[in-house]
Amino acid sequence: MASLEASKPKKKGDARECANCGTTAEDPEDDVQLKPCGQCLSVFYCSKPCQLTHWKSGGHKKFCVPLSQRSPNTAALKLAEAAKLPPSFNLDGTANPDQDECAICLDPLDPSTACKLPCSHTFHPECVSELREYGVSAVCPMCRAALPEGADQLFEEGIREYFILQRRVKRDARSWKSLTAQEAERMGRIISKWRGAADQGHPGAMHCLGNMCMHGKGVAESASDAVVWYQKSAALGYALAQNSLGFVFEEGKHLEQSDTEAAKWYRKAAEQGHPNAQFSLAGFCEEGKAVEQSDEDAVKWYLLAAKQGVAGAQINLGVMYDLGKGGLVKSDVKAAYWYGKAASQGIDRAQFDLGSMFAQGRGVDQSDELAAGWFTKSAKQGNAASQLNLGAMYEQGRGVPRDTSEAAKWYRKAAEQGDANAQLNLANLYEEGEGVSRSDTEAAKWYRKAAEQGNAEAMSDLGRLYYMGRGVKEDEGEAAAWYRKSAELGNAGAQCNLGVMYEQGRGVEKDMRQAVTWLRAAADQGWALAQCNLGLCYEQGRGVGKSDSDAARWYQLASDQGNADAQFSLALALLRGAGGVKHDVGKIRALLSSSALQGHVRAQKCLDVMPIAEARNAEARAKEKKGDTSREDGPGAEATGGAVQQGSGVTPGIKPKSTTKKKGKQKRK
Repeated sequence: MASLEASKPKKKGDARECANCGTTAEDPEDDVQLKPCGQCLSVFYCSKPCQLTHWKSGGHKKFCVPLSQRSPNTAALKLAEAAKLPPSFNLDGTANPDQDECAICLDPLDPSTACKLPCSHTFHPECVSELREYGVSAVCPMCRAALPEGADQLFEEGIREYFILQRRVKRDARSWKSLTAQEAERMGRIISKWRGAADQGHPGAMHCLGNMCMHGKGVAESASDAVVWYQKSAALGYALAQNSLGFVFEEGKHLEQSDTEAAKWYRKAAEQGHPNAQFSLAGFCEEGKAVEQSDEDAVKWYLLAAKQGVAGAQINLGVMYDLGKGGLVKSDVKAAYWYGKAASQGIDRAQFDLGSMFAQGRGVDQSDELAAGWFTKSAKQGNAASQLNLGAMYEQGRGVPRDTSEAAKWYRKAAEQGDANAQLNLANLYEEGEGVSRSDTEAAKWYRKAAEQGNAEAMSDLGRLYYMGRGVKEDEGEAAAWYRKSAELGNAGAQCNLGVMYEQGRGVEKDMRQAVTWLRAAADQGWALAQCNLGLCYEQGRGVGKSDSDAARWYQLASDQGNADAQFSLALALLRGAGGVKHDVGKIRALLSSSALQGHVRAQKCLDVMPIAEARNAEARAKEKKGDTSREDGPGAEATGGAVQQGSGVTPGIKPKSTTKKKGKQKRK
């Protein structure tokens, strides 16, 4: 039927002409009879000789395509390729010497902007548009094939159909490779429309084709083809393609990695208002990647992207306000505002940040309940930092009822993701038997995992387990090795324990100078046990010069923190008047009482004999006033003297871990 319709003569006023000699037939009654080409039915000839001449030397043989194969669809495109019709440009974008000028205006063609019709002939897009505008026959000027639908129409129709298909695939949680036959046919129509639009120079269609090639949707997956489409579209100034091309250059998987090229394309897209490109360019500015480092420029681009709803930009802008960077005045309120914007989009990192702000009362009213709520939202998405903090809140009963089983559950989730602080806290629960069955073996396992990640506290705890032979085989050498690793990272408890091991020669060769070095490092950090032991070293002159005043000073610092041994030793120093320290019976009694209340047996004995000693001392002072300098050594004096001698500075050594509950770590960023 198509051939019959095409062979009908046209109405008056729509003249045909011979494709070879140009003879026209204004009316069907004229003597000149024009007949169509029997194959394409698109060109006409006045005689058989004209048809043969045009077929051999006029080029028609090269471009003759049957009408049934000339519709703007996938089949037509494939048949056009099979007919070996010359493309207007190669895959790499270079011009094809077989056709490098527009057949309408004869001006040179730019491969990046040329309009390629389904029949494979190539023209300037504006030339084809003018054909439509002026009502000139809507056919290819070369082969008379019908022009396709307009590029915008083809693009929009393809987009509408694609979104419908995409929703179905997402709804059913399917792969694009599992399309039904009907869906695959529909996808073929979509690709065909976009190809038609792209051939007419539509940059949006080119970008869509690039995405389809990149992800293998409706076409064979081909990153190289995707890049070609991105480049063509980006060259036409299409912001989405410029952003995609920037990402390809930054990633370096499908093109040679180049931050410089990435920054160039991100900037082009960002200046057109593309939000993701603005976000990416801001990151380059903040890090100084291929551009001059500038926090101010980073803030500018983050702000533009954040206002368009890019969650990553909102988070980073919150961080900039949090730290007062990029020329911004530090503001917890604005930081919390932007964290909230991103958190409301369901971004787990932002929910963690906002939860931290509520937990600390920064920029918002302090609320453990709201903090726990945001941590829960984030933790359920798998955010390890939020899982850690939520575990700590359950362990401490902050914002949620205290529940060590829940604490252990969330610590475990974070620990299994490799969070060292969660591993440490989970180990604590196993060692203490809270929320889980008590197990030194499990405790040692999790301490080791955290220690191997460089967690200083876990190293110290693992050293303690080796020292005590709990959960692992007792090994003082291994204990000293872990204490040293922790001590070198500045952990005061490990420094103290390593000092004591050097003092006692356990796991290491005895060395009082090393002992004093590590005890002083811990004491300077306020570690009470180290201060007490360092006081003893000064009192006895071991590893340092003997000094009663320095001993009293370190005892006093440890005593102020409630250390029972230090309180007892300081009381004895006051009794002796060591280092010129003023004798103060009231202070001595208070120190001994505090020490005794903590279970210090020798402090209690001293308290018991103090009344006798005080009476003897009063009697001695009275005799001195009368001029009687003789001293009577009675039983009370002997007892006091004995207590003083026996109580002189006790080395606490390495004590078991305190039963005080370890608080969960609250991580910020």
